Amino acid sequence: MYSPVQWGSLIGVFLPLIFWAFSKQFPKIAWLKLVHWPVLLTATSCMPPALPYFFSNGLFVGFIFAYLLRRYRYRWWSRYIYLTSSALDTGVALAGMVIFFGIQSWGGRMPHWWGNPDIENGDVNARAWDHCGLSAASFS
Repeated sequence: MYSPVQWGSLIGVFLPLIFWAFSKQFPKIAWLKLVHWPVLLTATSCMPPALPYFFSNGLFVGFIFAYLLRRYRYRWWSRYIYLTSSALDTGVALAGMVIFFGIQSWGGRMPHWWGNPDIENGDVNARAWDHCGLSAASFS
């Protein structure tokens, strides 16, 4: 049951060494020195269990705000990033409160739609990664 942990330990030992060797071999590629595998692997272990597209949404928003806007619109980024970050965090907190107090605390159930399948009752499409209700629809 826990045999993958042994492989994970080996990967955790050798992955930083591989990137260190690449950074010595290719000194002109600056981003190789910035990859910190212990931080990346620890961060992924702290993520809650969720569907894969939840993480891609966070990576997409992070790429836009942490890379594109900072690089190409630095004045806007330096002025509004704190406000934008606070707004996103507040939106998550308020949505969590609405979901808990408005639905779950009254014994209700979350509505099921293509973005929130009813996995407990087996309402999952044949394709595990595609939860769009229109994917199996025939348009004839």
